[in-house]
Amino acid sequence: MRRGLVCVMSAAALALAGCGGGGGAVTAQEVSEAFEEAGLPMTDARDNSDGCSTPEVCTSRITTEDVSVYGYDSVEDAQNYAETAGEGYHQNGPIVLGYVGADTPEDLQVQYEEALADLLAE
Repeated sequence: MRRGLVCVMSAAALALAGCGGGGGAVTAQEVSEAFEEAGLPMTDARDNSDGCSTPEVCTSRITTEDVSVYGYDSVEDAQNYAETAGEGYHQNGPIVLGYVGADTPEDLQVQYEEALADLLAE
């Protein structure tokens, strides 16, 4: 009985953690689509994933005139990028939102960040 409980708890912990690298990670494209579905501006959206030369740089990237969305294989890679990039970036899970150069109003930034949190909570 105890072994079964440990297995169930371990499986639940892995599911909540997203199992780490890759397979189940949310992509920048999925975030971009969620933003559009939420009615948030995604002006001149373009897939710049080709510029993601290594997983530490990013694995997917959507740029718009309003926000840039960077996807990573791991939360750690996303945290490292957001900390290195500094002000104007918001990290949640394996995603980093970038507002640098976009002149995005703060209230709109909050809406993007809330929509991202909702997506990651699903």
